[in-house]
Amino acid sequence: MPRFIVIHPPKPGGMTLEEAKQIAVATQEDPNVKGCRAFLNLSEGKAVCIWEAPEAKALVEQLPQIELPFDSIICVEVEGEGALLQQV
Repeated sequence: MPRFIVIHPPKPGGMTLEEAKQIAVATQEDPNVKGCRAFLNLSEGKAVCIWEAPEAKALVEQLPQIELPFDSIICVEVEGEGALLQQV
């Protein structure tokens, strides 16, 4: 399934770890759209997440349903770790 990087806007006042955990659970409820990995700054309420979805449109439809706003969605074409890159 394709992967997407989603940039989520800051949440005013930040967020608690418990709030982040509740959101993480909600990202697993749809059978076709799943949150895979999250990078968070709780004090600023900022998040960058990796999602799996059949297409970007599915994310555009699902994210508002779990009250998770987004600034941008980027389709992942190349993945890498350190100096190792590969097309996906």
